[in-house]
Amino acid sequence: ANTTSFLIKKLPYPGVAGAFVEANWQTKYTSAINNTGAHLMASTTTNDVYLSISNDLLVSQDGGTTWPSMKGNITRTSYSGVGGVASDGKVYFVNSNHVEIYSCTTPGTSPTWTISPLTGVTSFSGSVVSLSFISPTSILFGANLGAGAFRSTDSGVTLVLKSVGMTGASGRGVEVTNSGRLIYLAGTSSSRGYWTSTDNGANWTFVTLTNTYSRLKKMANGTLL
Repeated sequence: ANTTSFLIKKLPYPGVAGAFVEANWQTKYTSAINNTGAHLMASTTTNDVYLSISNDLLVSQDGGTTWPSMKGNITRTSYSGVGGVASDGKVYFVNSNHVEIYSCTTPGTSPTWTISPLTGVTSFSGSVVSLSFISPTSILFGANLGAGAFRSTDSGVTLVLKSVGMTGASGRGVEVTNSGRLIYLAGTSSSRGYWTSTDNGANWTFVTLTNTYSRLKKMANGTLL
């Protein structure tokens, strides 16, 4: 997504297995609003695609042709944060502007959201930059500006800071490997590398890398990019 003029483009599928290729992208969403906090994600159980922008939550159920609102019973008018879809299809949006989390088991154009204040957290020290699922109800959150990593074991209702071993953890992405190891990517030039945990975030160890990386993503086959 280009967050200045803001548009979404769809890559035609299939491509070449195991390779990045040049392709003709199709424009699927445009907005005149400067959506610097936009976040796009796909369902794990349907073909739905979800999008949070600065003033709305959107869903596409037709491959990006239309984008109706999916705010449902949410009354907030500003959004900043990220979202995620658990393996069971439950959708989560974090609204850092209001320190809330929205969850829904039946997303669509008329959803009923569970709206919860993030108990135990008064501020995300800027915003949540990513989240990843240890299990459908156990979620790992990464926050920027030195806040560190948070973990919830009750579907995001209560968050607990998990940063033992971290120093100035300004993260750019969290992921859970297929073996259950937690990865928290550092995002500053002074902290080139990532923190890793093998005990669900209770303790973290820093691994140094030569370069600074801005994002971390896990592919369907478990490969980390």
